[in-house]
Amino acid sequence: MNQLKESSHVHAASAIMLNRRAEMRKLLTAHQSALIQAEQTEVSKLRSVVDVFMAAKEVSKSDEEKARDEKRRQEKEEEEKKKEKEKEEEEEKKKKKKEEEEEEKKKKEKEEEAKKKEEKEEKGKEKEKEKQSKSVKDKAANKDQNGSKKGGDKLGTTLKK
Repeated sequence: MNQLKESSHVHAASAIMLNRRAEMRKLLTAHQSALIQAEQTEVSKLRSVVDVFMAAKEVSKSDEEKARDEKRRQEKEEEEKKKEKEKEEEEEKKKKKKEEEEEEKKKKEKEEEAKKKEEKEEKGKEKEKEKQSKSVKDKAANKDQNGSKKGGDKLGTTLKK
């Protein structure tokens, strides 16, 4: 009987131990589940923080790219303005050069006209001189002829009767 009592006590103690182990396992499993859930919550928080950070970084990159693009666009505009200004200056230079060439041409034409007028005047003067010298020679020749016919002297100073 003692053995039965002892045996029943052992069984009861074993059952209690098994129950306690089962409870401990349940508690341990619950604790592990809570830890896993806490870790998952922490991981999800960290992921959201990382996502926010990455989004901010992307926005920052996007802003940097926009700033670079804007800078490039402004540089291109400035370059185009420079080229346009240079082109206008070149056109102005060409215009001035043409005007100078035209003025030079007009000067040359005026000089040529003046030379032609001078030459005409000189030719006219020469012709006039030739005419005068011819008329003087003709007069002298006429006087000589008249003087010799009438018996006057060679200078043509004879008095007519």
